[in-house]
Amino acid sequence: MELSPYLDLVQPASILIAALLVVRPLKSIANLLEKSRAPDPIAEFREEMQKLIEQERNGAFPGMTLREVTNSPGVDVTRLFNLAEESHRSAVHEAWAEVEKIAREAIEKIPPSQEPVAAAGPVRLGDTLFLANILDSTLFQLFNQLRRLRNLVLDARELEAATPEVMDYIRLSAGLTSRIARYQPSRQPTGNFTRNEGG
Repeated sequence: MELSPYLDLVQPASILIAALLVVRPLKSIANLLEKSRAPDPIAEFREEMQKLIEQERNGAFPGMTLREVTNSPGVDVTRLFNLAEESHRSAVHEAWAEVEKIAREAIEKIPPSQEPVAAAGPVRLGDTLFLANILDSTLFQLFNQLRRLRNLVLDARELEAATPEVMDYIRLSAGLTSRIARYQPSRQPTGNFTRNEGG
């Protein structure tokens, strides 16, 4: 029995098997390296929150201490803090949902003569509040940062416990909610106004 035709087949087959054995682990290593380079949403959330807290310490967001926020009507900070102990994602989501709810209510109060051009969809809520002078530029910036941070947390893994950054997020969101809720439209008539008295 002649083995040479079989040996001719064995050699390429061995090379193929060896290549597969080497390529698969290399692909796994490449995937792990790619995942390790991807930004960690929780780390980014913590870093961005620390920057916000530093801005607050420098006077960017006055009136948002825990005492002031806790005493604000319509903002149940205690409930959100308790929720954060169970799920940081749910607490951050709920805190942001409160901001959006109050923002929509404020926008509904804008008189038709003063309505800003911006649409009031979720992405444009901050723009509408800014154009209507409900938010100043600093609070507009805070609004956009908190919205972005909420989006980061929704894509992240759950934390084991509520971190100080999550508690600060809730506090700043509640402070922003309170500021927006204070909005009262001006009662001044706009344009030329004449009154017909008796005819």
